[in-house]
Amino acid sequence: RELVRALNDHRKELGLAIADRLILSIRATGPINDALLEHREWVAGEVLAAELHIIDPAAPVDALAELVIDGQPVGVHLEVVS
Repeated sequence: RELVRALNDHRKELGLAIADRLILSIRATGPINDALLEHREWVAGEVLAAELHIIDPAAPVDALAELVIDGQPVGVHLEVVS
């Protein structure tokens, strides 16, 4: 739930409309990554992600915004679906 709250707060910070459909790319480790893998469809539905891409935690990715969830850094990229 913390992940979904943080993602929706990030949407708001970016000025995205509530109804905007997204392509979400996310990179997390540990328990947050485990929860994301287990609840992928629910997370996508809650943030209106038409696509949800889970990035390998070992992959270097510089173009992600960093959110902190339960003290853990989580990299995200949101793109509005046209």
